[in-house]
Amino acid sequence: MKTAACLLFLLTLLSCQEDINPKAFELLEGKWERTAYQIDQNEWVADSTTGKASLIFRADGVPLDGNGFGFCCPPQNLLVNGRLAAIEPKIPVTTAVFCQTVRCRPCETVEIQVTRESLLWIDCYGGITRYRRLP
Repeated sequence: MKTAACLLFLLTLLSCQEDINPKAFELLEGKWERTAYQIDQNEWVADSTTGKASLIFRADGVPLDGNGFGFCCPPQNLLVNGRLAAIEPKIPVTTAVFCQTVRCRPCETVEIQVTRESLLWIDCYGGITRYRRLP
């Protein structure tokens, strides 16, 4: 009974969490260049930067690759600076042809830590990628 009560309490807390305002995607919107990725908890591998976008966020929060294609296996939600946001495309997302052959491993929610100049993408499996905003 205690377990059920605790579970009910936790679900109530989660349902009370305020979803992110669509205007909050403004901080994400734009082109980002990958600068590094983490291979373990203490080691980062730097990428050579060329000024070319490797991640693009649309105004509706949809992440795209550097060529403007949707991810083959996109997340359903973003946790942006601690606030949950469902990704709801306002216009259709086009994926690359090779996505038809990809077997997806679902990642429902990706954590994003973002400032005006930098972004950390933390996937469901512990991978962390660092980006810088492009002009």
